[in-house]
Amino acid sequence: MIGDVLTASLHCAYLKRWNPSLEIHFVANQHTLAVLENNPNIDKIIIFRDDFRSNKLAFLSFLWKQRKEPYDYIIDFYGKIESNLIALFTPAKTKISYHKWYTSWVYSTPVKRSNNSPTQLPLSLHHRNQLIFPLVGDDFNFNDYPRLYLNKQEVQQAKKTIAHRDPQKKLLMVAVLGSSKLKPTPSINWQICWTTYVRTIRSNSFLTTCHNNKGKSMS
Repeated sequence: MIGDVLTASLHCAYLKRWNPSLEIHFVANQHTLAVLENNPNIDKIIIFRDDFRSNKLAFLSFLWKQRKEPYDYIIDFYGKIESNLIALFTPAKTKISYHKWYTSWVYSTPVKRSNNSPTQLPLSLHHRNQLIFPLVGDDFNFNDYPRLYLNKQEVQQAKKTIAHRDPQKKLLMVAVLGSSKLKPTPSINWQICWTTYVRTIRSNSFLTTCHNNKGKSMS
């Protein structure tokens, strides 16, 4: 889920490039907020609290408040029941998401995923790009990748972390933990992968990363 949020944030940059005057609001789960911090392309973050899944009255109150927030466009990158309901309750002229027979009635513009990517971009990124085709067009220059925007303190910390490395070597970042117990690389597999990397690419430096409860950290 953290990766989904980070990937979707890339399209805020694309939309700002398409129309710099847009005001972009981003609905994100509470435990994923760290990857959105300092993002200059997001004007407001609407927090989907972690307790909404267990507290239905709180979720209903959230949806009711959304009825008072009219938008020109809603783009649902998530496509799950929670985001379906948010799209249903929130007024908007245009509502875009992936085509699914059981939710297509919620959206004015359901988008069918293509089976292949016409560019060198991964298919997962191309599918997300398709969701903004109705706005920016399919000939838009999709030439970027998701980014984390660090503050000054984080930049200094990162510089200290890699200060010891040989500048002649490439720096590889490897993430080994995910947002749930099913997603992380198992420790034994990670050890095997690490050994393989070291044996295969001895000329490179490594920076391993892991996600804490706030979603962002380095080690």
